Amino acid sequence: MKKALLFLFVGGFFSAQNVEFTDINFKNAIIKAYPAVDANIDHQISFEEAKTLTSMRNLASYPLITNVKGIEAFINLTELSLTQKDFKTIDVSKNTKLTTLNLRENKLAGTLDVSSLSALKTLELNSNALVEVVLPLNGNIETLYINENKLTEIDVRTLPNLKRLFLVNNQITVLDLSQNTTLERLHIDKNKVTNLDLTNLTKLNWMSVNDNLLTNITFRNNPVLKTILAQNNNIETLNFQDGFTNGLTLINLTGNATFSKIIKDCNDTLPSNVSVPIQDNCILGTKSEILNSVKFYPNPVTDQIYFSENLEIENYQILNVEGKVVRSENALDVKSLEVSTLEKGFYLLKLQTKKGELVHRFIKN
Repeated sequence: MKKALLFLFVGGFFSAQNVEFTDINFKNAIIKAYPAVDANIDHQISFEEAKTLTSMRNLASYPLITNVKGIEAFINLTELSLTQKDFKTIDVSKNTKLTTLNLRENKLAGTLDVSSLSALKTLELNSNALVEVVLPLNGNIETLYINENKLTEIDVRTLPNLKRLFLVNNQITVLDLSQNTTLERLHIDKNKVTNLDLTNLTKLNWMSVNDNLLTNITFRNNPVLKTILAQNNNIETLNFQDGFTNGLTLINLTGNATFSKIIKDCNDTLPSNVSVPIQDNCILGTKSEILNSVKFYPNPVTDQIYFSENLEIENYQILNVEGKVVRSENALDVKSLEVSTLEKGFYLLKLQTKKGELVHRFIKN
């Protein structure tokens, strides 16, 4: 009897030392991928054995995993990659040594709390259904991917070392980047952001904010900015508070029918090598089939802008990037305008006709 009790006690003791897994597929996948973690070959993983694993990233080819309870026992992991599985929640609060966490293409929903992961440098959560991500306070995250989720807001002000931010295809309305002065790349296409202030982002060199609801973007102290992609918004102004950076080579504003001007506080001009694609032939006021059919060419232009139709022009204005009128004239009936004397750069041509007003953006070479 005593031997039986001792056996039960010892068996229960060792059982208590083993990590409990809700999904046996998860446990088996770990053992198959990392045989050394089952040191005594008992087809179990003890808490002590779990401590020996520092990286878990080779489970992609194993059967579907629907629950990852047990991951909390692997307290010495610095890298964790669990992708293309079927689990909806995960508790990583005990995995405080993680520097890389990749949970893309799962079924994560609701809130994911990674606030305890202060050592984390790379976080990838693409293609889930998360509505909230709680980030570490004063975190060390440098690269953050949360594309294709259901976020309506996210606070990245707690990430002073952030270099790359990707939040494509969410429902974010406000994004405060005031504390992210190390940011180099910004990609937030397909959200609902209405205003963006990039002041003092001194390392920002590339940004894509296509398909938002932006009406204004403010630039100040962005000395290395090269590319601005802002297609399909409601942008009225680009506000360059301290002029243009020497490295700026592309501003794409295609699909911004309301765009009117670029504002700046310095007396410099838009560099001549900058490409500025913008939606062409905007019609203001009364629309008509005639105005819709008018084409302007060439663009960029060197000497003459030609119209595909004879226009009864009442007056026209040419404005520079600051919104200043550099040329105007009344009562013309022409098929072209001479622009050879204009300096190189980006201009706005406003034509007032008897059928309505046409707006044409062009680049002077």
